[in-house]
Amino acid sequence: MRGPVWKARRSERLSKRALETWAHEAGFRVLFLDADSGYPRTGIADAVLLRIKPKAADKVELYLVQLKGGASGFKPREMTRLQKAAAAVKAVPLIILHDGERLHFLGGEASFTTREQ
Repeated sequence: MRGPVWKARRSERLSKRALETWAHEAGFRVLFLDADSGYPRTGIADAVLLRIKPKAADKVELYLVQLKGGASGFKPREMTRLQKAAAAVKAVPLIILHDGERLHFLGGEASFTTREQ
């Protein structure tokens, strides 16, 4: 019999694979918000789903996802946290120019655009 860590990792792997398959079929791109170590991070959002809205080329659909797998439960408190995280998403217009050597950032937040690239 395999232990709980193995079961949790297997459940995570299968859940991610299922989401990737669904996202591809539905026209979404999926970005998993794992830590640098490759393991899930501690924040409420596990992934982002993103696509250009069908029949509206200038509109972007973005969803913050908490991915549950196996027998893990879901509590109302988690939905509240996820709703707060989604409400805090900020979209900032940014134009990036490439001159053949460097990237030049126009717009965006000053802290983002002042870093040397």
